[in-house]
Amino acid sequence: LKREEILSTWGKRCDRIRFMIDPIVELESGVYSDARELPDGSLPDDVVIVSDMKRPWHNCTGQAECRMIWEKVWRSFCWINTHEPHTADWYIKVDSDTFLFPDNIREYIQQHNRSSEDHHYFGHRDYHRPQWNFISGAAVAYSSKTFHELAQIMQNMPPASNLKKGGFWCGDSAGSHEEPLTAICLKKHLGVEPEHIRDSDGRERVMLFELIYHLTVSRGDWWYWKGKPDNAGELEGCCSYQPFAFHGKDFKEVGGFYKLETFLYSPPGDHRQGTPPRFHFHYKVKNYLRKVKEQLPSSASSPRSNSTTNPPNASLASETMLWVKDEYLQHLKSLGPIPRLVHVFFPDKGFVGHMELSMVRNGIGNLILQNPKWQV
Repeated sequence: LKREEILSTWGKRCDRIRFMIDPIVELESGVYSDARELPDGSLPDDVVIVSDMKRPWHNCTGQAECRMIWEKVWRSFCWINTHEPHTADWYIKVDSDTFLFPDNIREYIQQHNRSSEDHHYFGHRDYHRPQWNFISGAAVAYSSKTFHELAQIMQNMPPASNLKKGGFWCGDSAGSHEEPLTAICLKKHLGVEPEHIRDSDGRERVMLFELIYHLTVSRGDWWYWKGKPDNAGELEGCCSYQPFAFHGKDFKEVGGFYKLETFLYSPPGDHRQGTPPRFHFHYKVKNYLRKVKEQLPSSASSPRSNSTTNPPNASLASETMLWVKDEYLQHLKSLGPIPRLVHVFFPDKGFVGHMELSMVRNGIGNLILQNPKWQV
């Protein structure tokens, strides 16, 4: 269903698309199947089983991190490099919960005179690790030169047993840290640095979280803002009207892509067909952002205001709002000042920085997002 939704929405504006899937798939809760055992022709031609993955994710008991995203990503790159080399000028690695705007990416490449024969690696640049910035994994663009040279490096990476203990290295290691490891491989072996793609007004083109977060949460002392340039947009100036990608839980379930596609790309009477003229498109995006923010009551327009609602979590995919009773608010007002300090006890301090993990995003991540003035 997710594949069909992608192909019916943003995927139809791509020249070529491949769905890379794990060899072990979950048919239903607790029931697994090995896709490598399927008869030839069982899957559509655009679905590729990453068949040589060595680390199973479904029975990795005793490991702190069972999401083997790094291995899946680098083996996927190697598969493309081996089976479909040089079939495109540009390659975009996209998460399944990301709505991509291929037309805007093409336009950006042309306007900025980017050549696929030069090294390019761009998207939403993260600055919070100063020793190696990286591009967040929601949508990552590579020139053909960079992609294929990187894939060659990945094919010859040292195994985990040869890597130093602790830290991140360009090698075949377990875990989900595909973003920093990709950046390390590119910098160490090719000298390639990540390129930001903010527009001339400082607005981001790849939105990492639900749009309502970007529209209502101002600059604060947490990983997203650490090291980010002073001219980077925030609040209503957060998001470019020529976006590359929207990412977040609004798109995890089937239906979110269809709603956005209909809003942005469907002229009246023309259901999900065609692309709007370029000079009209940014007005549609601006209107969409306005509608997202309008779903919050005016008193909840910013998490820093004295809101009477729960932290903003509205989206076009879900319009449910939860309200706090006045009696409880009066009780809170009767209490003394709340210390703005939170101590978190966790074995791996760096784990808190990985908002792509649901446990972090829905736990300490939400605390940090909604309370930027707190010290964590």
